[in-house]
Amino acid sequence: MEEEDSGIQDIHDSEIVPECVMQAGRHELEIVFLGTGSSQPSKYRNVSGIYLHLFERGGILLDCGEGTYAQLKRRYGSDGADDILRNLKCIWISHIHADHHAGLPRLLSARKRLIVDKPLLVIGPKQLRGFLNAYEMVEELGMVFLDCSQTTIAAEAAAKPLEMDRCTMSGGDESLSNLPSEAVARSESDKLMQENGIHLQQGVDIAGRRILNCILRSMGLRNLRSVHVVHCHNAYGIVLESDPIPMDDGSLREGWKVVYSGDTRPCPALVDASKGATVLIHEATFDDSKPMEAIAKNHSITKEAIEVGMTAGVYRIILTHFSQRYPKIPVLSGSYTNKTCIAFDMMSVNIADLPLLPRLLPAFKMLFQDEMSLEDEDDQESYVPDSADSLLF
Repeated sequence: MEEEDSGIQDIHDSEIVPECVMQAGRHELEIVFLGTGSSQPSKYRNVSGIYLHLFERGGILLDCGEGTYAQLKRRYGSDGADDILRNLKCIWISHIHADHHAGLPRLLSARKRLIVDKPLLVIGPKQLRGFLNAYEMVEELGMVFLDCSQTTIAAEAAAKPLEMDRCTMSGGDESLSNLPSEAVARSESDKLMQENGIHLQQGVDIAGRRILNCILRSMGLRNLRSVHVVHCHNAYGIVLESDPIPMDDGSLREGWKVVYSGDTRPCPALVDASKGATVLIHEATFDDSKPMEAIAKNHSITKEAIEVGMTAGVYRIILTHFSQRYPKIPVLSGSYTNKTCIAFDMMSVNIADLPLLPRLLPAFKMLFQDEMSLEDEDDQESYVPDSADSLLF
């Protein structure tokens, strides 16, 4: 135990640890990686899914690839997964490729079975609405949809003069107990826009944004913002910021900031959005020897992903969305820094443990020193190219 404490002290002494990490409690934020592979599930890596666990305040799911619900059951057990679904406040989908959303209907239908009268907010690109509407012709999903474009900086600026504070809150769950159906939400939006002299073609979804704001307040979050990234049409990254955290003496300390890239080439918009982030979760589909493949498929190589975080000055960089040509561990090169770690399925990162995160990299190198990446002809991703992952509407 003394040796472990000494290690923590060494890390604290060698770098500046953000206040939101240094003073974090263990029931503040945990990042759970349910899927860290790309394109299709493999033996060791499921496709994209990240659960942000805010404990008694609920949770948010970032992307929901095939098998995400099963991964929740593996991580938390059957009863625990059901508890997660009951307390899930929002699902955010980065883009329309199937490895990021194919698990959504199964998860929503499971939640609908548990909670009949409380629709769940789903935020995603506009093409996803068509997919979910078509699915609901077969099975009711119990959700309210908000386009990612409604959560950008531009949408915030357009909506600010129109938004009304109608979120009455007598408790975290009660504030969400009467979310309207999408038809009612759209009707309320039309009425509000007409009252404020706004034409519908401007597309400000006031009702949808009000629902989101209620959810954020109930979870102690200051902001959820989508950022356009360079991948496919209507692809986004996300920025989540918490409110300042109350201390025992009545003062407030700074909150945390988590950024997730979705799938993207390195882009200035994501660098700007990541400035000062506590954690940047960035895709690193290809290793540094495959820049042309990354460019062709609008993904990032390891070096580029790390450079985004270093340029933005983030505290910790976690790499994910690895090509299935790396069955257990991606290529570990000189690009990695003392701020970097790689994600693997079922990995849970508590905000209080972020100072220790870089220690995993040397351990991974030792554990997998005999593992070799698969040859290109055995690359599972080549059998299902990214172009086949999109559903067009």
